[in-house]
Amino acid sequence: GVSPLVTPSVAGIRVGKNHYRSFTLQFHYDIGPDEVVFDSSGVDLYVTDKLRRFDVGLIQLGDPLVGSAGRPVGAGLNRHSFVCPPQCTRTAMKAPVLHVFRRSHHMHAYGMHMVTTQYDSAGRVKRSDTLEFFDFGASSAPEVRSVGAGSTITRGDWWTVKCTYRVPEQVAPEKRPVFGYKSQSEMCIDFVFYVRHE
Repeated sequence: GVSPLVTPSVAGIRVGKNHYRSFTLQFHYDIGPDEVVFDSSGVDLYVTDKLRRFDVGLIQLGDPLVGSAGRPVGAGLNRHSFVCPPQCTRTAMKAPVLHVFRRSHHMHAYGMHMVTTQYDSAGRVKRSDTLEFFDFGASSAPEVRSVGAGSTITRGDWWTVKCTYRVPEQVAPEKRPVFGYKSQSEMCIDFVFYVRHE
């Protein structure tokens, strides 16, 4: 599991007319055809009619739309790198600064290690967020250790996301994972939650 997503007290996610009016709760189960599993998972949503001062948003870095779907992860120890160029923030950001309050790295069963490096518009490293050890069985989106300057995003910032996987050599070539949406496939996504101060 993952720890609860709690927004800063001055921020929230707008719901209702002209805003989010529904949400989808997605579960992934890896059970055999003869297994019976009872699940009591759920979600508690807390709402108020008092509008918070700031809005919460989400950026997904790495391969958020799984554009690598079908690409082999490879046998042995492999690293796959993804870049979100400066145009990501130059064209998409309305606010001059976004304040990050949480991030979670996400891979699947063969994922081992993940590093997201944030650069400013001049190419200088602003921060590096590292997941030293990934265990898909323990948590599918753990929070990560951060190193570097304060957690802000400004226009022109850009990122590299590097995911490392270990696929045992004895896994038959036709059973080796590819990138994709299934739990048996692999992913490389950094979920970045921010407060937009406008």
